[in-house]
Amino acid sequence: MMARVGDDGPLPSLAGVKWLMEPATRAVFAALLAEGAEAPAVGGAVRNALMGTAVKDIDIATTAPPDATVGGDLHRVDTHG
Repeated sequence: MMARVGDDGPLPSLAGVKWLMEPATRAVFAALLAEGAEAPAVGGAVRNALMGTAVKDIDIATTAPPDATVGGDLHRVDTHG
């Protein structure tokens, strides 16, 4: 169960989750950050990681403009090997 305001104990964390440490995932975050964009992981990957269930794909919200991601150096990266 997720922690709520007023609950005792630590808040859930993504520290140490395997998919966040994968080279392909790190490369995408690094490319976005190198352009000065913000790039947090969002959506189901975060939810599943916090719940301890399998992560099938990773969504990233970014402040990078579309032309820097869709037509730029970034492309879909398979993190499943």
